Amino acid sequence: MRLKIELSQLKNILSTMYFHNEGVEEEKKYWVLFKERFPSLEKFWRQFIVPATKRIEDVRDPKERTYLGTGVQKEITRIVSLHYSVFLALAYCYDHLQHFRISSFEDFYAHIVSALDLAEEFLLRNYLLGLECTGKKSQTLHRMTIEDFLQRAKKWYDKHYSEVYENYLKKGKRKPIYLPSGENVLDEYFKGSQDWGKYKCYSETMRPYRN
Repeated sequence: MRLKIELSQLKNILSTMYFHNEGVEEEKKYWVLFKERFPSLEKFWRQFIVPATKRIEDVRDPKERTYLGTGVQKEITRIVSLHYSVFLALAYCYDHLQHFRISSFEDFYAHIVSALDLAEEFLLRNYLLGLECTGKKSQTLHRMTIEDFLQRAKKWYDKHYSEVYENYLKKGKRKPIYLPSGENVLDEYFKGSQDWGKYKCYSETMRPYRN
């Protein structure tokens, strides 16, 4: 049976929720690392993840309180999992920096790029879910008209064709043309944000080390 709760009661419960007293073991241990560096992490957790768990029910068992509530939508479950996975990946990075061992250099970059991948999927799913809830659609993912497709193809041709011809086609190699992806949808979401631009530059420098 689904839980019914008054909004005022929910607000009172959420006001008491913090990583240090209601988080899982890893959140209680590492929350201090994120408090100033990623202040929105705990805010999102409190407002959107806690209500999806049994923390808002009258459950006393500390472990059971962290379980998802009854009837939580599948996409919400995935977002909850991604949020926690990003937290863990960054915590693992910190652990390797603080306790260096023979595998730390390789493992650090594996974890940091995993955090980037997970964070991007987390943002993408939140954006698409928000669109669904408001009855809107992503302009990037809508079915392109032939005019839209040709316009994209022209931009690709102007920007990439000469390089592709010299490095691929001239030598008999093929080079695929990629259609809009999750990254393009996030570009739409952030609409030219400087922070998003900085993030993408950082991400591009990290991935070669992992690869």
